[in-house]
Amino acid sequence: MKFKLSAKTKLNLKSILPPFIYLLLTSLLIFLNYEPNTWFTGWDNLHPEFNPDINLKRALDTTWQEYQSLGLVGGMGHAADLLRQLFLIPFYSFLHPSLIRYLFAFITLTLGPIGTYLLTRHTLTNFPRFSINTKIIASFFAGLFYLLNLGTLQTFYAPFETFIAFYASLPWLLLSVFVYLDSPTRRHLLFLILVNLLSTPSFYIQTLFLVYLFTLLPIIITHLLKKEALLQKISTLFFLSLITLITHAFWLFPVAHFTLNNASVTLTSAQNHLGTQDVALRNQEFGDLKNVTLLKGFWFDFVSLNPATDKFEIMMGPWTDHLNQPVVLIIGYSFFVLVLIGLFYSLKKRLPHSIPLAFTLFLSLFFLINSNPPTGFLFDFLTDQIPLLGQSFRSVYTKWSTPAALSYSLFFSIGVIFLLDLFSFLHTHLTTFITSFTLILTLLIFSGPMFQGHLIYPAMKQSIPDAYFQLFDFFDHQDKNTRIANLPQHTLWGWQFYNWGYQGSGFLWYGIEQPILDRAFDTWSSASENYYHQISQAIYSQNLTQLENLIDQYQINWFILDRSLIIPASTSQKALFIPQIEKLLNQSDKIDHISDFDFISVYQTNPSTQPQNFFSTKAFNPQPIIFADPELDTTQFNLLETPSVNRSTTKNEATNCDPYNSTSYTKTIAPDKITYTSINANLCDHFTYPQLPHAYGYKITIDHQNISGQPLLVCLESYASGTCLIYQYLDTDSNHPFTTSTLTVPPMNPQDYGYTLHLYNYSIGRLKTENAWRQIEIQPLNPTTFDLTPNSSTHPYTQLNTTQKRAYSLYTASASSSQANSLLVLNQAYDEGWKAYQANFFSQKLPNWLLYLNSLLLVPIPEDQHIIANDWANGWLLPQDDSHLIIVYRPQLFQFFGFSLLLFLPLLTFLHPNKQD
Repeated sequence: MKFKLSAKTKLNLKSILPPFIYLLLTSLLIFLNYEPNTWFTGWDNLHPEFNPDINLKRALDTTWQEYQSLGLVGGMGHAADLLRQLFLIPFYSFLHPSLIRYLFAFITLTLGPIGTYLLTRHTLTNFPRFSINTKIIASFFAGLFYLLNLGTLQTFYAPFETFIAFYASLPWLLLSVFVYLDSPTRRHLLFLILVNLLSTPSFYIQTLFLVYLFTLLPIIITHLLKKEALLQKISTLFFLSLITLITHAFWLFPVAHFTLNNASVTLTSAQNHLGTQDVALRNQEFGDLKNVTLLKGFWFDFVSLNPATDKFEIMMGPWTDHLNQPVVLIIGYSFFVLVLIGLFYSLKKRLPHSIPLAFTLFLSLFFLINSNPPTGFLFDFLTDQIPLLGQSFRSVYTKWSTPAALSYSLFFSIGVIFLLDLFSFLHTHLTTFITSFTLILTLLIFSGPMFQGHLIYPAMKQSIPDAYFQLFDFFDHQDKNTRIANLPQHTLWGWQFYNWGYQGSGFLWYGIEQPILDRAFDTWSSASENYYHQISQAIYSQNLTQLENLIDQYQINWFILDRSLIIPASTSQKALFIPQIEKLLNQSDKIDHISDFDFISVYQTNPSTQPQNFFSTKAFNPQPIIFADPELDTTQFNLLETPSVNRSTTKNEATNCDPYNSTSYTKTIAPDKITYTSINANLCDHFTYPQLPHAYGYKITIDHQNISGQPLLVCLESYASGTCLIYQYLDTDSNHPFTTSTLTVPPMNPQDYGYTLHLYNYSIGRLKTENAWRQIEIQPLNPTTFDLTPNSSTHPYTQLNTTQKRAYSLYTASASSSQANSLLVLNQAYDEGWKAYQANFFSQKLPNWLLYLNSLLLVPIPEDQHIIANDWANGWLLPQDDSHLIIVYRPQLFQFFGFSLLLFLPLLTFLHPNKQD
């Protein structure tokens, strides 16, 4: 008896074949890019696998980020990672932790093309013009292109979880929206809910949610224009909007609180001030049509440290060589031509959903082109008028490459249909086979390095030394309510390099619950940034008294000294100051050397007042924060008559400090000024002052002019340490041809001498940077101006009786005071969201959820009694007698409210009209 498959079975087999092929391809890619016995780590990374329990606890209580430096308001969608962490929990039981991040990359790499395939199938379902086989083939190529394009490559080359999750989720999100709007049934509503919930890890960087909303906008508009009952359309869109809000509210509400109340901190931080324009210019360099058509972004010009050679190299070097081959470029541009053909063909044939998908394509191109012609004038206008928009989309490529890749893929598939339609007159299956084979072959040629181990940047695959896991275990057995200062502190950047290969934004806090005073968090907290200036000054001036004062001011309980940190590609490592740090720590009676884990040393401190669960009752009048500030009123300083004013003159030849770009750079010396001009180069100049004693502070006055491009970047390098004590761009003033900027540097180690003033005229890409200066003066300042001796506060004594940290955002405390206005300090960075409530002893024993609810009913201690203690912490002035306090970070209720809204999803599903499919 001959076995024969039914037509339906054949169709089902054909339909599941593309996802099976994607699975085989992604399995092959991960296998070829995996390196055994390594961790997938570096750049921006999340590592909850280091300690799943504490990271899950943080994801449930995210509005106040206690572990970040001095505590701060979460500036990212930290709670959005919750479902990803829950999903990974079962794998911890049978996979080594080093495999977890590889696993997540594999899953997202596979889900993206499958979702794109299904999305394309859905858009073609109700279009009878094409055969079933044609629709399956076209949909297959949509998923294949989504997998093998340059946008996907750059998403996974140095991946951050949020971006690869967005890559996987966006096709499914659009699919769930189209499916629901086309047939608004309960079953499709449940599909919409499920996809939205599972997609939440995509929005750890909240700007991606804004990108998603931009892609929803044209879908909503075109749905409103459909010819059906208005009430039905409004009802459908109401449920769509409500589901989108409810499923994302638990992470979205805390982010909204940050945006409305704390976004200015990020905008004015030193790291953003230095980096924002650089990032924008790198994106602009690759915003021309020859790069946008290929989805080629700034990663192709990015340099990174090669751990094997200790030299900076173009990180995508193999891909640059690959794309320099004419045949590869021809293939790439041919793909874009096919995308344009597909766009035109879909609009001409009026394919379902072609208009909103075309809008997504145009919007993606608008942002990728950014400041370049032909739409750059509009982009610049919008980002100038809305600074937060400019900050959010400063790196447009990382935000918009995925929507661009998806829209390219969808219209590429329609272009495939055009080709099949073009050759349909031959009426042969051989035509379909030859066309499909040719497209598959060209896609494989174009993406060839992916299959040679270059889908993932090799430097991302590292063996993490055991010393760090021993360190994690050590702190797992210490008081969790203590604070760690990590050393050395040689740079303001939250980006570190290690001699064992790691380079990135850091990882310690994923394995250690105690807060760590790391530079990665400065961009979200001015208090943390101020701490850096103070600790840096104490270390590089070798001022033991100042260091011990900082222990008291910031309630530092531990120091970690990591000797594996390096200054990359440098012949001198003296700026790390490690021998001097060791000497300084060992000299102190308040610091004890506790333990060593290979190259890591742990020191424990003995502050003047030992905090209990982050509470203390003694404050210090803060040390002045001395750092370069162009707005500083220098008339407050007493100038010394000797040594005399130093005026800079120049005889140096112009040099280029960018070893990878050197289009042109010139230095022009005129009688009245010196002008620097750079195009795709970094002209650098310097002036040496070997005679200047570090015992003095100095005022540096620069009379300068910004003619075009970025202003001058200034570094004042210490002879003794080799570090930049000042590192910042000079201010500009468009109302005056020349601007006078004043910078100050405090006294340092009296035994040291000499500074070098560096000026950088930095141009990225094709844009010319031109600056001029006509005078630089350095004047000494009286050391007494910089008195750093703290004084104890004069608040009456407070007896701290009991304290308890119930959650990261919830504390209870009982204290007694014999006089009014005694002080209670909570050593978390000051924020108006912290509220203290007078309660009673019994109410303090209530469960956490009742304490949170109780805070909505109680009246907090008045704001005029909520003060800034130690120049950074929360302090409350207490009345005479006993106080029983409940202290809550009130904005955390936004996240809990978001969680509570999820309970309404079953009700919404029940209330939804029960229409038939």
